[in-house]
Amino acid sequence: MPDDNLDPRVSLALLRTEWALERTQLSWVRFTFSLLSTAFALDKGTAALSEAKVLDGPGWVAATHWGGMGLAMVASLMLAVTTMHYVTRANELVRQFPGVDSRPVSRPALAVSILIISLGVVVSALIALWG
Repeated sequence: MPDDNLDPRVSLALLRTEWALERTQLSWVRFTFSLLSTAFALDKGTAALSEAKVLDGPGWVAATHWGGMGLAMVASLMLAVTTMHYVTRANELVRQFPGVDSRPVSRPALAVSILIISLGVVVSALIALWG
């Protein structure tokens, strides 16, 4: 079916659905970035408080070290799973409406997601090495 015969509402609905997918993925990116920041602050903040003699005992530092590293790994894994779901849904959307548009669905949130997943791996490694 050529593009000229399609209802313009279908094309607009497809565009709005693409934007909704982008917004949802970017909200997952923001959430993951906040978890990574929390993981780093949890690990390094507790170590600094222990060095300043505000917290007593090595148990705090060891527990928050593993907690920070675990939080960073879980956040990275969670974003990887949601990114795979995002790509799958975008591909399904293109396959569902093949005659609407000849261009592939743009996925700018994919690049940001990959960058934040990489950051999560780096933060996890840094927390593991600095501990």
